[in-house]
Amino acid sequence: MPSPRPRRLRDKVIAIVGLGQIGGSILKRLAPHRPAITLLAHDRDRRLAGVCARYALWVSHLEDLAQEADLIILAIPVPGIIQTIDALGRIGARRNPKPLLLDTGTVKSVVAKAAARRRAEFDYIGLHPLAGAEQGGWDAAQAKLFVDRTIVYTPPRPRREHEARELIALLGGVPLAMTADAHDRYVAEAIGLPHLLAFAAQGMGGENPLRAGSWASLTRVAASDPEMVAGFLRANAAAQRRALRTFERQLARLKTALGARSEKSLVKLLSQRQREGE
Repeated sequence: MPSPRPRRLRDKVIAIVGLGQIGGSILKRLAPHRPAITLLAHDRDRRLAGVCARYALWVSHLEDLAQEADLIILAIPVPGIIQTIDALGRIGARRNPKPLLLDTGTVKSVVAKAAARRRAEFDYIGLHPLAGAEQGGWDAAQAKLFVDRTIVYTPPRPRREHEARELIALLGGVPLAMTADAHDRYVAEAIGLPHLLAFAAQGMGGENPLRAGSWASLTRVAASDPEMVAGFLRANAAAQRRALRTFERQLARLKTALGARSEKSLVKLLSQRQREGE
């Protein structure tokens, strides 16, 4: 299905900070809409300036983004998002209307708090595309990455929500609104916990010739960038610890069932968990 044409975002300047898999995919998806929209790109790896020249205007300094962009999308790890929000706030001039700041980080509460400190300079809406794979970087970016994939936006903000929803539509995504706190609780279970389990399993070490399909499924996301994973796990530490405690209770019940005289209790427990997951 072709991407819709920009309406509210027509004649806007959209800047993308971070040209990894997510930021690069956003850039590649939006590029066909030029010149109806103007695209700016920035990354700490200046070698990407030549690579992305066919998609956007390269901007070397954040000062220029703060002055020129109507929408600024931060597609970098969570700690970097918070640092960049503060940097943009310090250098950004107060404009009317204010630029809309968006991020694609895996957790939202800490980012929303950082953005709230800069509400005089920016409006803020967080995005979380439920897309991508453990292989990152510009080479993993693809224009169709977000097509038919859920993109969470938070918080719902009536004055700027229409812009965020149109951006999601241009990316081919399906919008889902929720609060930052609810989002982070869900992330701790659905994303954080699988990453912790994958890295823990990888840490078992040792030679095992039977590690094939099932093991590969368990450990797949352990190929993710450790710095990126550590960033969103630490930023969501309280919710993540609660999810781990819940999981530990489930493991304890399975361990107890393994020690029973009969396999009936284990079959019953496994059957219950199977039904709960349907």
